[in-house]
Amino acid sequence: MTRIAAPLNLSAQDIEELTSMSHANKVDHRYVMRSRIILKLHEGKSYDQVQQELSVGREAVAKWKKRFIALGISGLKDKPGRGVKPTYTDADKARIVQKACQKPEGGYTNWSQRRIAKELGMSQGTLGVPIVFGRNVSLDVYPKMGFPHFSRQVIKQPQQ
Repeated sequence: MTRIAAPLNLSAQDIEELTSMSHANKVDHRYVMRSRIILKLHEGKSYDQVQQELSVGREAVAKWKKRFIALGISGLKDKPGRGVKPTYTDADKARIVQKACQKPEGGYTNWSQRRIAKELGMSQGTLGVPIVFGRNVSLDVYPKMGFPHFSRQVIKQPQQ
């Protein structure tokens, strides 16, 4: 038999913000799930019920409940320093953009990923624009930003 935990006491503002997060399309899925966990616990559901309804582990429910009690909504965010460290610094990104905005030499009309990597002494495999500038980069942005010399070879669309 499962124990029934005391429901979390949330302010109206917390409930509104968590509800908004739990229904948002533009928020990372992990934040949506964390907000749903807290809302289910607020409804008075047990760990087992939350696990069953949201398909998450008991440890996840306990972790996010503990972090929410200690830090509030800000506790649902990832701790700083987690995840993969950036490969390129801001100075490296500036060098890439500067090179890509220049007209290539040697009779070429556009830069390729390979030529930029060779010119800058960087690895071609890690020079893809989404890797350097983030995943959510689209081809439409570059002409508007004043990067007319980016070729379709350099700019890789994010995987859908």
